[in-house]
Amino acid sequence: RREPPRHYHQSGLPGRAPNSMNNYGLVLNEIGLRPTFSRLLSELCLPMGALLFGDDKHRILKLHGEEVSTDDWGGSTLDDHHSFIVQYRPSDDKHLDMHIDECDVTFNFGITPSENFQGNDLTFCGMFDKDDHRRYHHTYRHVRGRCVVHSGKRRHGAL
Repeated sequence: RREPPRHYHQSGLPGRAPNSMNNYGLVLNEIGLRPTFSRLLSELCLPMGALLFGDDKHRILKLHGEEVSTDDWGGSTLDDHHSFIVQYRPSDDKHLDMHIDECDVTFNFGITPSENFQGNDLTFCGMFDKDDHRRYHHTYRHVRGRCVVHSGKRRHGAL
């Protein structure tokens, strides 16, 4: 069983919690991975963010024939990242309350095999500052190796 945050912390190397809501995890930028994620940002995340949440020049209107009803949430100008992993365990951080992120676009990767873990579902509500910001919209069950891309201003939580 892989538990990179635990092994890293046991090594005695410095590390801090990724944010004020998660106690167990690791800021990947601070352990030498910033250049790797900066390249991922420029070559993959920026183009994808521009298509989904960019300005009118870059944003797509349809995907596979379906209307894509998104707005300009800064996806065309992604230039920095706070890359981290969090760890949820039955004995520790069990979930993450509903919140918005302090970013334009969030790329949320599933890295835990779903057959080994229950409760890594993402629940989405409305957009920050909209009338339906507290209204439930969708629940997504993570699949290892897949990524959910959403506006940082969409209320969401991990259950």
